[in-house]
Formats: sequence, C-alpha cells, structure tokens
Amino acid sequence: LESIPSPQRSPLLASVLDVKGSIQLEQGQPDGAVRTWERSSQIYEELGDRAKANRSTINQAQALQQLGFYRRSIALLTPVVQVFASQPDSLDKSVALRSLGDGLQFVGELETARKYLEESLEIAQRLPSPEAIANTQLSLGNLWSALGKTTEALQFYQQAASNTLLSPSKRIQAQVNQLSLLVKTSEI
Repeated sequence: LESIPSPQRSPLLASVLDVKGSIQLEQGQPDGAVRTWERSSQIYEELGDRAKANRSTINQAQALQQLGFYRRSIALLTPVVQVFASQPDSLDKSVALRSLGDGLQFVGELETARKYLEESLEIAQRLPSPEAIANTQLSLGNLWSALGKTTEALQFYQQAASNTLLSPSKRIQAQVNQLSLLVKTSEI
C-alpha cells in the first residue's frame, strides 16, 4: 500500500479492510470484524461512497448481532434502512431490512421485526436473489416460531432448507430449527 499514491490508497485500504472483516468474521472473531468494518465505513464516508459505507455498516451490524449486541446493531441499521427507503430495490436494501428484522426479533419487537422481514423477502423475490430469499425465509421461520405460529415457521424452515444456494451451515440451521420445532410441538 505504501507505494500507491495517497488519493488511490484510501479506496484500496477500505476494500482490504472489507475483506479483512469478512475473514475475521469467518474465523470467529466478530469483535475484530466490527472494528475493521467500522474503519472501512469511515473511509468510504470520507470518500463520499455512501453505498459502500452502508454495506460496511450492515456488515458491522451483523457482526454485532453475533456478539449479542442487538440494540447497537439496531441503532446502526435504522438510519441505513431509512436511507434505503427512498432508493430502488437492491440486495443491500434487502439485507439491511433482514438484519434489522433479526435484531428487532431478539429484543422482543416481533411485529416490527415481521414488517421488516416481510419487506426484505419481497425485495429479494423481486430482484430475484435466491440466496437472499432463503436467508430471509430462515429469519421468518425463526420469527414465526417465536410468535408460536408453528405451521408458518415450519413452512419457512422447509423452504429455506430446500434452497441449494443457502450456505450448508444455514441449511443445516434451518433443518435443525425445523426439527426442534417439531419435537417441541410433538409432531414427530
């Protein structure tokens, strides 16, 4: 990076930080990923690249959720979702809505969470983005389970688990959640 002229170094540094944050999260270091994405978001803001700053903020919020800091995640995502409200459909918009819905679910704001998750799913379906659809179906399964709506939860878990574009770990999570719900309701 040292040999790259300063005006070009910042976008490159921010991109490197984005990759580093992803690696940290994959390696089970969400706290490091939060700090890394916070830094990349600041650089993108300084460069005036709002889209990439939003993406880094979404990543940071998701890492905060892995750490159990749902309220901090919600605080980060709320202004991003407000910005997206006036913008056309995009994958980032769908992911931000889903992440906000997930955070709201964990703090007990289930009806508000449902609104954001359903909007996320609608956008993912319009794009269409099969991976985003499956991830949101998993989130909706979790939400319906929390609301005590077994039939709806099982339907979403089944849809998510059958999507081959969902990561293996998420597909297993959907299957385990489905099985747990069946055991809990004694429907096996």
